[in-house]
Amino acid sequence: MAMVAMRFSGVGGAAWGSERGWAAAMVKARGCPYPPSSRPPPLELRLHSFRTRIIAAFVAVNLVIVALFGGIVSLSLSKRLRDRLDSELIAIARAQLGPGVVWAEGRLHAPVALPTRVVHHPGRMIAVVNDGGGVVDRAGPHPEVPLPAFATTLDFVAQHHPDLHTARFGGELYRFVVYPLPGPLGLEGAIVVGGSLEPVTSLLPRVFQLALWAGGIAALVAGLLGWLLARSVVAPVEELARTARQIGEHNLEVRMPTLAGRDELATLTVSLNRMLDRLAHSLELQRRFLSDASHEIRTPLTILRGNLEVTLRRERPAAEYRACLETLAGEVDHLERLAQQLLFLARADAAGVELHAEEVEVDEWATRVAERHRPAVAAAGGHLTIDAMSGAWASLDPARMQQLLDNLLANACRFTPQGGEVRVATRPDGAGVSIAVEDDGPGVPETAREAIFRRFFRGDDARNRAHGGSGLGLAIGREIARAHGGEVWVEAAPGGGARFVVRLPG
Repeated sequence: MAMVAMRFSGVGGAAWGSERGWAAAMVKARGCPYPPSSRPPPLELRLHSFRTRIIAAFVAVNLVIVALFGGIVSLSLSKRLRDRLDSELIAIARAQLGPGVVWAEGRLHAPVALPTRVVHHPGRMIAVVNDGGGVVDRAGPHPEVPLPAFATTLDFVAQHHPDLHTARFGGELYRFVVYPLPGPLGLEGAIVVGGSLEPVTSLLPRVFQLALWAGGIAALVAGLLGWLLARSVVAPVEELARTARQIGEHNLEVRMPTLAGRDELATLTVSLNRMLDRLAHSLELQRRFLSDASHEIRTPLTILRGNLEVTLRRERPAAEYRACLETLAGEVDHLERLAQQLLFLARADAAGVELHAEEVEVDEWATRVAERHRPAVAAAGGHLTIDAMSGAWASLDPARMQQLLDNLLANACRFTPQGGEVRVATRPDGAGVSIAVEDDGPGVPETAREAIFRRFFRGDDARNRAHGGSGLGLAIGREIARAHGGEVWVEAAPGGGARFVVRLPG
């Protein structure tokens, strides 16, 4: 595995070196004054940049707002001017009847006689029309132009309400009011008053032109404000991007600049820095894992190679060959166990520990597993005590949990001195159950009680000076316990040894 890792690093380094050389060659060949990483972005990218989109959005939104405002103002002003002209025309029509006429809610209170003379008003066309459509009297502009058809055809004129019309008159657009005059036997005639709409129609282009000017100024102001906002927003993002480009596999100590405030960018910066911390930690663990795994594999391989070389130097008796083969078989077994442990951890990291859980009576199960280790404890000069009194049932994978308990019992047997005792106990623990394995060995220092569950950990204490192992058993045990929703930890035993406790939910 070490050779594979070195070859991988060599290939990656070569590829990286060739990539840098290729980039330098391209810069030299093209005569570009910028290296690929610092070259200014092309115009197309700048036009599609976030800053450009912010400015364009500001300008577009302001132009839409100005256009809508200008349209609403123009329509409102046009309606108001037209309503004012209608009111004026109606007032002029009423004034033709004189001051003695009584009005009630805009209507004539009693029939009136048809006026024979009109009262002149500057700029307004006034005419009196009888019930036959003939013009009795007329004054105002364009006297040569005949009245519109609706002013002389009174069949469609309401008897009590004025009719309002818009029509061309004398080459201009006019607004007309036809005011009916009821008589004792029906409609006597009508008063027709017209006024030019030129003041209204000529004002709208001026309002539109003013809106264009206002829109242009607003667009400039919006563009400036958008540029200032984009600068304040994008500048930190660009700084983050520049910093991110400096971060690489071999340069993970670089961190994003800390931004003042509590806005989204500051939160993003904190989150990215925490992510980089976790990534650096993970890579460091990976490097350490590969280094430790390479060391663990190299040791038995060295032993295998050394024994083979020494054995093959000369002819030997069959007993010596047999002893060498037994040594080689032991190292092969060690390599096989190590490979299985590494495979288990790799699968646990990728997809978690696969469990086949079933309901198990904990006391009976723990007793059966512990009894399997009684001969090994006795052979090491110790004594095994089982105290299973939990009375609990638990949902667990018997095979995986046996793997965990086997490892704890093997460790306890390994570190228990001559005449010592290995104790296995089960107890109810709240809604769950705990399984404890104690020994009379040197114990685990408090500073190493968490570290011993790390992969390939070996301390310098008495538990490790005389005993080896792969350093993976406890790490695998913790993965199994956590996969069951439980936990495993170590504490000092009452007698001074180590007490490993596995807690499982009920």
